[in-house]
Amino acid sequence: ISHYQQALALSGDVEVLQPAIHHNLARAYLAMGQEPAAIAELERAIWLNVRFHPSLLLLGSLYLKQRRFEQSAACFEQAIRAYPYAPRAYLGLAQARLAQGDGDAARAAIHRGLTIFPHDASLRTAKEHLQQPAHD
Repeated sequence: ISHYQQALALSGDVEVLQPAIHHNLARAYLAMGQEPAAIAELERAIWLNVRFHPSLLLLGSLYLKQRRFEQSAACFEQAIRAYPYAPRAYLGLAQARLAQGDGDAARAAIHRGLTIFPHDASLRTAKEHLQQPAHD
């Protein structure tokens, strides 16, 4: 953590490096169990570069874990716009939408992912799971 903080201090005006440094600092905070600090670093990375998809994916996952479903979905949507080649973004978006009770939006997210990654095992499994009737 202190090394990443030093890197930020030394990076000065090189903002192109800063999102990655903030992202790595967030991962270090997560490893130490400091989720609020990690979220703050991820938000900072995204503020510096709204297209920095690694931070968008990780922040979306953390928001999902915290049951902040709308914020999670927004992160995954933004990640897809920034870099549509991450199957994890479509899976995360589907999870967020399903948690909100919107099965149609969840299926649509999986379908979008499968148009790019037709052979991705995790997307195919999610599609099968979403096609099964719900059990009460």
